[in-house]
Amino acid sequence: KLHHFLNNTGTFFTADVVFDPANDDIILASRLSGFHVYLDKSYDQVDSMDNIRSSIKNSTIVRNKVTRIFAYGPEYLTYEQYKSIGKEAATNLSLAMAAVSVIILLNIVNPVASGLVILSVGLVVMNIVGFMHWW
Repeated sequence: KLHHFLNNTGTFFTADVVFDPANDDIILASRLSGFHVYLDKSYDQVDSMDNIRSSIKNSTIVRNKVTRIFAYGPEYLTYEQYKSIGKEAATNLSLAMAAVSVIILLNIVNPVASGLVILSVGLVVMNIVGFMHWW
């Protein structure tokens, strides 16, 4: 029935189904297209990507370990950036503050003065991060 559909009313989908050349009843690969609704916020975009991936992972379509199903779209490249930017920013800011703290402690002999300078630098970084959040 699938061959009949693809040869008649479903000719638009013939490029989306690949049959085994040895056995025409076996489907080697297929593709399904879909669209996301427009989402304003980056966290909504990341949630939509993660939800579709978890739905595919939990689907009953996979019957053996050879079957591979994945969701892909060009917009997922941007969504992946949004997903990783928070962890990357926190790691980079922490490492930068640690490096600045070590340099301050090595250059300023007085521990109280060093602590106050480190506190000042930390508050400046916090101020910049807060400003970036509302930008």
